[in-house]
Amino acid sequence: MGQNQNIKKIILGILIVINIIIYYAIFNYIYFKPKVLFLPVGEGDSELIKTRAGNILIDAGPKQNVLVPLSKSTSLFDKTIDIVLITHPDADHFEGLLKILDYYKVRVVVLNNFNSQNGAYIELLLRLCKQKIPIVLGTTDTIIYLGKPDTFLKVLYPDMQNLQNIKTDNDFSIVSLLNLNNKKFLFTGDITAKFLDGVVNKFLRGQTIDVLKIPHHGAKNTLSDNILKNMLVGKAVIEVGKNSYGHPTDFIINLLRDFGISYQRTDLDGIIEFQ
Repeated sequence: MGQNQNIKKIILGILIVINIIIYYAIFNYIYFKPKVLFLPVGEGDSELIKTRAGNILIDAGPKQNVLVPLSKSTSLFDKTIDIVLITHPDADHFEGLLKILDYYKVRVVVLNNFNSQNGAYIELLLRLCKQKIPIVLGTTDTIIYLGKPDTFLKVLYPDMQNLQNIKTDNDFSIVSLLNLNNKKFLFTGDITAKFLDGVVNKFLRGQTIDVLKIPHHGAKNTLSDNILKNMLVGKAVIEVGKNSYGHPTDFIINLLRDFGISYQRTDLDGIIEFQ
């Protein structure tokens, strides 16, 4: 008799847990709001785009720094990242993906560099092949639709000709534009002002960018007067951590102030969220 009661209690407990999980899933679905989160990963980049269509992670920071803010930004039951976009093969942008692959299901990876001699990056490419994770070439006009025709992530740069001529990893950086909730987010990796100026002139002249991810943690050679004159920037985010490079530089901070652009920093503000 006692054994039967214990079995009933166990079954009842299981049913309660299942009901809680179902309720939580329904609640999340009904009240879900798409959002963009800039994750504090130290001196590195990682941005999480959450939509009903799935999760997109742009860059994964250095070492395993991304794991804690990523877990805080996703639910306990959400262990799938549908698309990871790696802007370029610098460790502070891709290294965390090696750790993410241990804990999350990754469906697709977007990148554009297969020639880097970085040992950890080669390890990542081999790992993706071993786990049979599809790789999509991230070049101009690659578009990721996110459930609605007006909600998408579009790669603006580089094109195939750029890939043949670029000499430095930073200028391989994938520059992408996100349309979400009637807002535009510009993600820039570590691109330099010389190449970003060309992107703005070709694709973004006269447009409003609600949120600009400042390239290369606020290094001096990443923005210019001309870039900010040719598009209207609402807010900026600087992804930065403790470093010996002087990031973000006074030049970038003063430039943003000159144009009246408010900014936030991941080293000071932690996870930065936009809806």
